[in-house]
Amino acid sequence: MTEDERAIEEFLRTFERRLTGSAAERARAKGGAGGTPVGRRGRG
Repeated sequence: MTEDERAIEEFLRTFERRLTGSAAERARAKGGAGGTPVGRRGRG
């Protein structure tokens, strides 16, 4: 598995979690910005 494939899979998992709303809750707990995955994406 290449790094790109791994990143894509991670993003898909994050997106799924966002749809269920748990990621939004996590972002709220962190005081995140609008529940967008920008912060997580920037890590890569």
